[in-house]
Amino acid sequence: MGNRPAGVINLLTRIQAFAAMQYFFDQYYWKTLSNDFGGISSCLMLADDNKPVDAALEKDWIDSAQIIIPNYRPEMLISTVQAYAITKEFLELYCRIGFSEEVQALIDRMQLDQNNNIIDLEIRQFWDKSLELAIQNGPMYFSLLTK
Repeated sequence: MGNRPAGVINLLTRIQAFAAMQYFFDQYYWKTLSNDFGGISSCLMLADDNKPVDAALEKDWIDSAQIIIPNYRPEMLISTVQAYAITKEFLELYCRIGFSEEVQALIDRMQLDQNNNIIDLEIRQFWDKSLELAIQNGPMYFSLLTK
């Protein structure tokens, strides 16, 4: 994050920041096959109305954004550091509602150094890839495959 190459986008829209979180949890699910992250990831996918499949998670994301950015407004641009902090706060909120060892293990791995660089190399790679996917593809949508 603090060590991102020059020219890399460092400001995100609200939708891109949310999408980065979606991709981050999705990648973590496929790496760990954790039931908690499978559930979180699928509930964060957007339906046709551009709202998460689980509407409560949209409120949790907004609550997390307001903790990280006290004057948060939906039209604001969000730095990649803030988006990462929102993602971590979202997980911490999840653990406060119903503790999960798997989620706590990821929170513990999401530590930053004094320059706001992600310390854990694998987590940094997941986050960088998530940012790339969010910027290129936008959010993940729920869809039923039909024949």
